[in-house]
Amino acid sequence: MPEFEYVDEHGNPIDLSELEGLDYEVVEEPAAPPPTSPDAPGEATASKSSKAIIVGGLAAVLVLGGGAAFGFSQVGNQNTVGDVKSSAETKRQEVVAGARPGLDACDSSDLEEASWKRGDGTPALQLTVVGSISLPVGFADRTAASTDPVGETAILQFGDRSLAIYEEDPASELGAGRWWKVTADTDPELVVTGEAEGKGGDVDAATACESVKGGVYRVVGAGIPAKSKEMQAGLAQVSALKADGAEQTTVWVVAGDRLLKTTLEYTQDEEG
Repeated sequence: MPEFEYVDEHGNPIDLSELEGLDYEVVEEPAAPPPTSPDAPGEATASKSSKAIIVGGLAAVLVLGGGAAFGFSQVGNQNTVGDVKSSAETKRQEVVAGARPGLDACDSSDLEEASWKRGDGTPALQLTVVGSISLPVGFADRTAASTDPVGETAILQFGDRSLAIYEEDPASELGAGRWWKVTADTDPELVVTGEAEGKGGDVDAATACESVKGGVYRVVGAGIPAKSKEMQAGLAQVSALKADGAEQTTVWVVAGDRLLKTTLEYTQDEEG
């Protein structure tokens, strides 16, 4: 029985173990007539037939999760199994991403999917930090002394680039001193523009999103205050959240003495 070697459509040797998990077609090529040894007329030398692995042709099809499939010919003119596998993984990720609906942080039900409650597993969505600034000492001191930062912190949005963060002092008489107000611009960079006693009466812009009370959320990235981080990695205690009315997946978060700019997105798979 002849010994077989496996090659791709270009004649390059292939180790079948590299094709594990992929669908491919094997085409058996007949062995060439065995050559005759010049030193021993009539004695045939050992021959080796080849089996071609079609990894670039129309016949080979890789089936991806979600019922999507594409021919290897669609990944271009790659010559190696590694190229094909790399393109297959890229395609798999595109299919997975494409199967997920778009997110709208202004929809409180979407934002709720990033929250965590005792007994829950990893939230389906997360808030990824893309920017952060320290809030002024006047605000930070009040936050540190507060016994209920979740109930006493609020965020309003006056325009597509203007925020105000408030810390309430319920013990104060109505009027001056009841609120401490910090204003911030969000473009061209995130920066605090002032702080002062607030007298109340401020309102959101007409197109602003609903303000959301804080709690434990899945928040990942740099800039999260250490005191806000929970024992379980990826979770943080935040005192207020506000989806941006002008940017669909942007969420403003107050965590301790910092204002975080975050993006609402799907929680990454452990492998991703």
